[in-house]
Amino acid sequence: MINKVIWFNKSKGLFFRKARVGIVGDILYLYLDDVNQLERIYTKYGLEPESILVVEVHFLGDRNCLFRYILKELDILLKKEGDFRIVSSYSSNHGCFIRSKSQIQNEFSLSTDGRYQLTTSYNSHSVLSLTYKKLKNTLKVVDAIDKWSFGIITNGKKQEQVENLVRSIQNLNIPNYEVLICGTFLITSEHMESVVVIDDVITDDLRAPISVKKNKIASLAKFENLILLHDRYVFPLDWYENMLVYGNYYELLIIKNIGPSGGRVNDWSSFYGMPSQIKGLSRLLPYSSWNEEWFSQGGIVVIKRSIYNRLSIDERLFWGELEDVQFSKKAQLEGYFCYLDINNSIFTYSDRILESRLYEKIWTLKFKQFVRGFLVYSKNLSTYYKNFFRQ
Repeated sequence: MINKVIWFNKSKGLFFRKARVGIVGDILYLYLDDVNQLERIYTKYGLEPESILVVEVHFLGDRNCLFRYILKELDILLKKEGDFRIVSSYSSNHGCFIRSKSQIQNEFSLSTDGRYQLTTSYNSHSVLSLTYKKLKNTLKVVDAIDKWSFGIITNGKKQEQVENLVRSIQNLNIPNYEVLICGTFLITSEHMESVVVIDDVITDDLRAPISVKKNKIASLAKFENLILLHDRYVFPLDWYENMLVYGNYYELLIIKNIGPSGGRVNDWSSFYGMPSQIKGLSRLLPYSSWNEEWFSQGGIVVIKRSIYNRLSIDERLFWGELEDVQFSKKAQLEGYFCYLDINNSIFTYSDRILESRLYEKIWTLKFKQFVRGFLVYSKNLSTYYKNFFRQ
């Protein structure tokens, strides 16, 4: 039985000659090779979540860009009342090549959602040591992998697509589920059990109030596993089976979005900078890469209900106003992590967003769009000021 997990800031091949690898006795030794956001440690090593007495992370807090992932994976392993120890280089100053003590403590407290108590803290010879005790379990008591709430946002113009989406959910054979539809939808089939139509959000505004609709669904959802979808998706038959394999330990989760021709559609993406900044480049990422500027696009959001209700989408923003980017930035600031499961997928009609088979094609398109934007900007300024000063 494993009682302790230690995660080192060294590659297995670069550590001391007699490095202990994998499970030795009652200790699991992890290295830089294990830092992979596509893998779940408890699955990789066949460990029972929240069963380990002590977890330690050594010097990965100094600079590693996936420090949050490391903290969360160890938190999942640690049992309630267990000890979480962080050993790191000590710095009292921020922005000095390594994370400061305050930055490390900030990241730990946010990443573990305030469920820990600091029991020891000291530094000696430029080495910082922190020990925390776990006071609450990682998952809520009501959270179970066989309980799902599906929320569908529609404008009433795609009755057949919504029916297809609902049927694909029913065909998953999930033991406990509900389907909440916010928008105009006529229940015409006797097979539409577990479907509830919520009153639509009607305004005189030309903009679509999808933020209000999503918040309304989330506030009424019964289950902790929540999926919010636009009406252009269909689940494959093996989606729920794949979720059972992946497990219930996630906060936000992205799965592959597959278009009609089999290409990728706006799934694993990044958005650089804040929503309104000029450098705000939206970029589709290779599945194997990690980027701290990730964002969860609003077409499909897989998230824990309690997390969504804590964040909620800003109702001042409407469809097409980067409400999903702002929501993702808030999630990052609140300490949440966005996982990616490349072994699961969902189909999309993709009538608005183009699909692409090649990552390079997307970068070519982005470059052309950048040049086009620059030319339009230059032309507009030139024309505007020329006409302005003629007046």
